[in-house]
Amino acid sequence: MNKPAGFFVCRVVVMSVALLVAGCESIGRTDFERHSMSSLKILPGRDRGLLLFEANTSAQFPDSPSGDIQRMKWAAGWMEIRGFCPDGFAVVSRRRYTPADDNPYAYHLRYVLRCLPPAE
Repeated sequence: MNKPAGFFVCRVVVMSVALLVAGCESIGRTDFERHSMSSLKILPGRDRGLLLFEANTSAQFPDSPSGDIQRMKWAAGWMEIRGFCPDGFAVVSRRRYTPADDNPYAYHLRYVLRCLPPAE
């Protein structure tokens, strides 16, 4: 059975769009999670040189060592985008937010980070 030429063009277009969407999904997933589940700020005032990294937990990224590994990848992504800590960073403190904390964005975890000095 002969099919019109337009049928094959349509199939190629549909397959190309499907591949493009799948590729964008895999590339953008980490960025989406980082943006929707965390933030990075410079701590003002007396805490010079310290950064505040706030993040949420979820079933996929629980409050556990494996979840912390992913959250540190998000923090590294923020550092790269903002040009902070070219030599890496260290976690100064980590704690869960409590109801008494000022937490307008309702994050679950609070990390204080410090940039590492350049290697000599």
